[in-house]
Amino acid sequence: MLPEGRLHRCLLPILMFMLLVSAGVSTSIGDKEVGIDLESKDVAASIEVQELTSSKFNYVTTVDARNPNASTRNGKLDCTVKDLTLGSRIECPVNLTRDFVINLSFRADGFIEQKRGAKLFSYRQPIYRPTESYRLEARLPTGAALDSSNSTSQVISPSNYSTETNGRRISVIWRTQPDLGDSLSFAVLFNEFTGTGPPKEKDGFPLEIAGLVFLLSMITVAAGILVWFLTREEPQKISEIRDDLDEGENELLDVLQEEDGECLQKEIVDSTGHSKAKISGTVSELVEKDIVEKEKDGRSNRLKLADEYRF
Repeated sequence: MLPEGRLHRCLLPILMFMLLVSAGVSTSIGDKEVGIDLESKDVAASIEVQELTSSKFNYVTTVDARNPNASTRNGKLDCTVKDLTLGSRIECPVNLTRDFVINLSFRADGFIEQKRGAKLFSYRQPIYRPTESYRLEARLPTGAALDSSNSTSQVISPSNYSTETNGRRISVIWRTQPDLGDSLSFAVLFNEFTGTGPPKEKDGFPLEIAGLVFLLSMITVAAGILVWFLTREEPQKISEIRDDLDEGENELLDVLQEEDGECLQKEIVDSTGHSKAKISGTVSELVEKDIVEKEKDGRSNRLKLADEYRF
């Protein structure tokens, strides 16, 4: 018998083929955001539907889903769960066909398994409908920490992630722009402390001393930031250079300032109504003048005002 992980990898292409055939690629999704709480086992999803070509909205997950709840702007939906060979399909009758958002939540198991003394969160998402952007947030249990001691395994995969914390829980967030037919795979290796309190020592080092070292480190960092703030040069004002720029360059800077100095190039195209070619040429001029910085971000470019023009 194949191990569960290998069995999932073998069944996933079959599931993908069945989904592509049954869902129909003409149904299209804008932004899809999924949040998984590994403590409560709750899953919440917000799906922006651009076009729906059937009377039902289907949500497919590779875990066993239960207790679904869903709603649109027209109210609550009456959803059902059907078991698949790998995971579940949630079916929700919908009387909308274009430009609406479905908010979906359900409970699920099967996200976490033991691996080499740590816990491994893993999740797969087949992209069986055209989807512009996908965001996944995995919220670790209270007190859990990333397994930085494991040198033989990648702690977080894929590597295009960010983390957030409220002091008690860590969230790992991925953002991607998938292609139709992709099978997205996410993983986090972490440790979860149990019992009545935290461990008294870590690798033979008393936690009281470790806490003091951490506090002193934070004070040092804060002092460094304060020194930088007091001695930094004042940014040059955009207004001082506008007379040297043409109308198109000034219009692009207006959009960047409205977006706090940073946005995607495609957002400027949408905001100004100019062609991609015109905006691309204007961006190149501003980059050459060291006023704007450009870096690749998915299928677009992320534009930022240069540091000397930002507060």
